[in-house]
Amino acid sequence: MQKTNKIGDKITEARKKINITQNQLAEKLFISPQAVGKWERGESMPDIITFGRLAEILGVDLNYFSENFQSTAESIILEPQVELLPE
Repeated sequence: MQKTNKIGDKITEARKKINITQNQLAEKLFISPQAVGKWERGESMPDIITFGRLAEILGVDLNYFSENFQSTAESIILEPQVELLPE
């Protein structure tokens, strides 16, 4: 099983590429910003249903979170599936 800190790094990388804050991501997932922070620090992991929604919001393929997926600039879709509103 992949370490949670590697998944956290991937979440952070994808979130920053679409230029949203932890708070904005949390709002779109209907969870607390603290939960997003824990994921990104590797203290916990999203559940399987949340991974699907997270992939949609971040504009990545679900396989992006896989241990064998190589993270590259091309791995992130330029336009996320969810409309991002300014704060």
